[in-house]
Amino acid sequence: MRQVRTTWFRWLIVAIVVIFLTLIAQGHEGGAEGIRVRVIPFQEYIEATQFLFEGHRNPYSWMVSVLIDGLGNLVVFMPLGAALEYALRDHVGLISKRMKVIALFGGGLSLSYEIVQYWIPGRVSAIDDVIINTTGTILGALLVLVLCSRKQRRLRSENLAHGR
Repeated sequence: MRQVRTTWFRWLIVAIVVIFLTLIAQGHEGGAEGIRVRVIPFQEYIEATQFLFEGHRNPYSWMVSVLIDGLGNLVVFMPLGAALEYALRDHVGLISKRMKVIALFGGGLSLSYEIVQYWIPGRVSAIDDVIINTTGTILGALLVLVLCSRKQRRLRSENLAHGR
């Protein structure tokens, strides 16, 4: 009975994170004009950096466009990866398989957001957002893996020290 309750709670956390991400994506107003789809990965970031080095862009503008937008997309999907790792840990034994499922879920969710954005005025659908969001999902899962493995090692060493 405990396993069913734990599983339900874990997937509830995943659902809450997905709803939260959807609200963030929905609540963000776009100000883009012209281009509606960017299929060349990281083109915006490369151009912004080139303009910065050529003196055509001030550092604050570059920081907003590259650091905040790029890092924001990375960080905002990390809770999804963490929640998925937590939810899948007892159901998908191999870490490599779990990471594939987590990457597909994060990438699929991000891709669906980008497809929907095509029809929202002022928004741009960008392949680099899918790449960055998927990377954030994987990093969130890896963070949980590292933290849990550290905890398990610590508990094992404590048990050995106490002769258990």
